[in-house]
Amino acid sequence: MLYRRLVELDEMGRTINVGVIGAGTFGTQIIARICRMPGMRIAVVADLNVDRAKRALRLGGVPEEAIVAVDSARGVNEAIARGRFAVAGDPQAMFAGDVSVVVEATGNAEAGARHGHAAIGAGKHVVMVTIEADVVVGSILRRLADQAGVMYSLAYGDEPALACELVDWARSLGFRVIAAGKGTRFIPEFRKATPDDVGRLYGFTGEDYNAQVFCSFLDGTKHSIEMATLSNATGLTADVRGLHFPAVDLREMPDVLCLKSKGGILRR
Repeated sequence: MLYRRLVELDEMGRTINVGVIGAGTFGTQIIARICRMPGMRIAVVADLNVDRAKRALRLGGVPEEAIVAVDSARGVNEAIARGRFAVAGDPQAMFAGDVSVVVEATGNAEAGARHGHAAIGAGKHVVMVTIEADVVVGSILRRLADQAGVMYSLAYGDEPALACELVDWARSLGFRVIAAGKGTRFIPEFRKATPDDVGRLYGFTGEDYNAQVFCSFLDGTKHSIEMATLSNATGLTADVRGLHFPAVDLREMPDVLCLKSKGGILRR
């Protein structure tokens, strides 16, 4: 149904103009994918490194000659009107421009909070990819968005949003959800990993990656942040400080992720 609706928007000429803040690893993936979707287009990419913003668009199949650098809302709007793709070093241009949805993908909690607040204040829908910002101020931004008549959302396709969808699905069927989380390639020794271990544990051969960020997935830091978001979004309370990280096989989960009275590890 979602695909059909996007096709309809495309056929009616009502394409959704999207602005993306941050052209790092995740932001680039979003940009490159939207460039190939019907019914949506990247109107503007904002990144402190404008060359990185251009590179993300090129990876999405946008030719160099169709990319224009702008520094104002007028520049953004002119690019949209001409069917061009704008890049900017400052996201303020997109907040005042003809953009419907702002995707915050900087990965910086403070920047994400500021951008989300500014976008909602400008009447834009917000998709918060920066989960660190959502954990801290997501509930506030959601209330502000409701008051402004716009949408505040997690990133569909990212683990917290998919887990929320599964929790809602199970509850809708009448099940009582005992626990929710995410699976990953994890063994207890990874909790002591450092950025120096990333290349070896991931099998990376080059150096074009953020070792600190990738280490946060190994040692569980990133997963804890994402599951804190899941807790906030679903009302499932964290059982213990720091959450549980059992290294179990998929088939063992029902026997481990249950109450202690049933032989599991959960206190409540």
